[in-house]
Amino acid sequence: MGYLALLFCVAFTVWLLRKDVAIRGRLPRALWIPLLWFLMYSSRPIARWLGAGGGATEEEGSPIDAIVQFCLIAGAFVVLNRRAFPWGKLVSLNPAFFVLFFYFALSILWAIYPFIAFKRLFKEFGNVIIILVILTEADPAEWSYSWIGSTRGRYAGGSEPS
Repeated sequence: MGYLALLFCVAFTVWLLRKDVAIRGRLPRALWIPLLWFLMYSSRPIARWLGAGGGATEEEGSPIDAIVQFCLIAGAFVVLNRRAFPWGKLVSLNPAFFVLFFYFALSILWAIYPFIAFKRLFKEFGNVIIILVILTEADPAEWSYSWIGSTRGRYAGGSEPS
């Protein structure tokens, strides 16, 4: 039954994207990364959709989900580097934000499970990278509305809560 719900969700989202493309024009390829990230985090983990097991414990998570998340973060990083994103300017304009991330990184030293804390910090930094992909578009407000608006149908079809 999970595969049927997944198929319906994907088909409906693709249909909505096609309608949106007919109105606004083609969605830039780089915005597929944030769209997939958004869909992944607004639903159950990918491993559950595929019926695959997770790690040995709940804290470890699923290797499938970790691989997908890493690939999306790496893809977003490549996109930002191709756009010649000014990393130094980002840090200099947001010092409090990076002090907070430095504190998060430092807190790994006293965490009970340092590897799990590191993985969570990496995913949080991935959120920032994904958002930067949207913000470096020529018209980020237009495309943000476009891909968020195109996922509205996913909530109409819905997925069962985790």
